[in-house]
Amino acid sequence: MSRGSRTDVAAVALLIAVIGAVYAATLRPGQDWGGDFSQYVNHARNLALGHAYGETRYEVTLPEAATYMPASYPPVFPLLLAPVYRQFGLNFVAMKVVVQTLFVLAAVAYYALSRSRGLEVTEAAIGAAAFALSGIVLSLKDLVLADSTYLFFAGLTLSTLVFIERQGWDKTRPIPAAAAVAILLVLSYASRGIGLALIVAFALHEAVMTRRVRLFGALVLALVAAGVIALSATLYDGRVYRTQFAVMPSVYLENALFYLGSPASLWSGSPAALRRFLFVLSSVPAVVGWARAVACRPTIVEFYVVTMAAIVVLYSTDHNQRYVLPLVPLYLLYFFEGLSWLRRRLMLGSWVTAGAYALLILGTGFNVRGMEKGPYRQGVEQPTFLEASDFIRRNVDRDALVVSWNPRVLALYTDRRSVWYPETADDMGFERYLETIRAQYVLVYLMGERDKRWLAPHVTRQRSRFAEIFRNSDFALYRYHSETANQ
Repeated sequence: MSRGSRTDVAAVALLIAVIGAVYAATLRPGQDWGGDFSQYVNHARNLALGHAYGETRYEVTLPEAATYMPASYPPVFPLLLAPVYRQFGLNFVAMKVVVQTLFVLAAVAYYALSRSRGLEVTEAAIGAAAFALSGIVLSLKDLVLADSTYLFFAGLTLSTLVFIERQGWDKTRPIPAAAAVAILLVLSYASRGIGLALIVAFALHEAVMTRRVRLFGALVLALVAAGVIALSATLYDGRVYRTQFAVMPSVYLENALFYLGSPASLWSGSPAALRRFLFVLSSVPAVVGWARAVACRPTIVEFYVVTMAAIVVLYSTDHNQRYVLPLVPLYLLYFFEGLSWLRRRLMLGSWVTAGAYALLILGTGFNVRGMEKGPYRQGVEQPTFLEASDFIRRNVDRDALVVSWNPRVLALYTDRRSVWYPETADDMGFERYLETIRAQYVLVYLMGERDKRWLAPHVTRQRSRFAEIFRNSDFALYRYHSETANQ
C-alpha cells in the first residue's frame, strides 16, 4: 500500500470514528409523527414477513392523498430495514443505526468524490465531516427516512462515474463500466424518486460532452430504462409525483429564494448574524469553484447540480431544506476547489485554507451543541397513542376502515385499513365522503392542530352520527353510523 493510500485509509477511519461517535452520543429515542417513515417500515415489515410489498393497509381515497402520501415508496431503504425488522421488530433505535450508518457511508462516498476531483486529504476529510455534521443532516439522522440511503448511493454513483472517466474505462471497458454505473443509477432512483436527477444528468452529460452515441452511454441508459420500467411494474412507480410539478412561476421564485441560503445550515447552530456572514463569505469561493468547473470540462457532477437544482425549484407542492440536502456536500466541494484557485490566483498564504478549516470545524461544534436532543416530545411512542392503537387492535375488526389525520402511521401500528380525510366545504360534503368510502371508525387527535380546527368540531356538530367508544387525554375513537347501513 502506497503512502497516499495509507493516508486516505487513516483519514476515512478517523472520519468514520468522529461522525459515528457524535451520532451515537446524540441519538434521540422515539420517532415524530411524520408519515413517510411508517410507509418505509410498513414495506420493510412486508418484506420481512413475506407479504406483498404494497399491502400496507394504508389506502388512497383522495387525489391529494396520492400527492402528499403515495401508497408505495422506493424499495431500497425498506430492503435494508427488512432484516432489522425481522430481528428486532418495530425497534427505532435499531433502525436508526441503519440510517446513521448510511449517513457515515455517504460522507465517505463524498470524501472519495472530493479526492477524485483533486482535493487534498485534509480538505476532503473536513468537507465530508462538515457535511455529515451540518444542521440539515443532524436534524435528519434520528428519523427513519431514506435520505441517507439516497445520499450514499448518489455519492457512490458520482464518485464512480468520475473515477471511470478519469481511468478511461468508458472507452476501454465500456460493458462492465456501463453495467456498474447502471446498477448504481437504478439503486439511487430506487432509494428516492429524486434519483431521476442523476439519470437525467447522465443523459445530458453524454449528449453535451460526447455529442455522439457511444456504446457506454447507450448501454447505461438502456439498462437504466429497463430497471426503472421493472420497478414501475412491480414495486414503485415514481410517476405519482407528476402532479407535484404544476406550472407556477411565483412558486418557482419562492423556492429559489428559499433554497438559496440552504448552505447556511453548515453553521445552523451559530447566532443568526454569524451564520449569514459565514454563508456569504463561503459562497464566493463556492461560486468560483462551480463556475470554473463548468467553464473547463464539466463532469457528471456539474450536470447533476443543474438537474437537482431544477427539480427542487420546480417542485411546486412544497419546499423544505431536506430536498436540497444532496447539494450540500457538492457546495463544500466547490468551496474548496474555488478557494484553492483563488489562493493561487491572488497569491494568498496558507492561512486562508487554515481559516476555512477553522470556520467549518467551528460550525460543526455549533451544530452539535445547538441540535435538539433527548426523546421526541410528540410522536408515535406517546403512551396515549400506544394506548389508542392497542384498543383499535383489540376491538376493531381487521377489515374495518378507520379515518384519521395520519393514516400511514395508524396502519403501521394497528394493522387496520386506514385512510386520510378531506376538509370539505360543509358537513354534508364530509358525510358524503364517509359514505362513499364506507368508513366505520374515525380517530380524532385531540391535540393535533388540523383535527382541533376541523375534524373535532365536525364530530361535535354531528353527534348523532358518531358514537364515542374510546377516549384518553390525546385521542378519541368514534364508531361512525352510516346512513346507508341504516336504510
